[in-house]
Amino acid sequence: AYHHYPAIPSDGMVLSGGRYALINELFCNNPWHGDTNRKDVCVVIGGGERASIWAWELTAPDGPLVSLNNVNLIVGHSYEGFRELKQRCDVFGGKAYQGLGQFELSQKMSSSTCALITGGMIVYEALSMGVPTIVFPQVENLPPEAQWFESQGAIINLGFNGGMDMGMVKDELSKLINNHDLMQSLSKVSRKIIDGHGMARAVEAIRTLI
Repeated sequence: AYHHYPAIPSDGMVLSGGRYALINELFCNNPWHGDTNRKDVCVVIGGGERASIWAWELTAPDGPLVSLNNVNLIVGHSYEGFRELKQRCDVFGGKAYQGLGQFELSQKMSSSTCALITGGMIVYEALSMGVPTIVFPQVENLPPEAQWFESQGAIINLGFNGGMDMGMVKDELSKLINNHDLMQSLSKVSRKIIDGHGMARAVEAIRTLI
């Protein structure tokens, strides 16, 4: 809907969609196997001001994470104030990590009951693993994408404004982690949309062209 390449030659190719999503295959090779009875949540938070505010609200004393069995909260290298964020997680027994590599990230996500994430590349990686996922599209170009995945039954979409409503976040988390059938449905649909092998397909397409 929004990528346009007017200068592409007539014999060129534009390959898009889930089949060609460029994702490290270690994610799809480490599929979701979380225990649906434990209520473990992996929270992955991207960069940006709204994402930082979101992390702070999620970990507040009355926030939506404090009553869960086990929380792994992961932020990127650029996240400021990580020490304070980790201290807030320590209070309710959550674990905070900064700048995990892709292998460690995939391990944390695949073994969790579900994932709570901001938008961006992590959405594709989560879908390729099949982890039941709640998405907060925190920047303005992400809501249409989240809405499409939601319409396919692949994710739960908090929306651009809803993600900042901690009551809504808590409700959606509770609905998901207490609904085994919903978790299984999200997992099955997500891996059908993005199976994680797009990199290999893209390489083969390039070989064909050259």
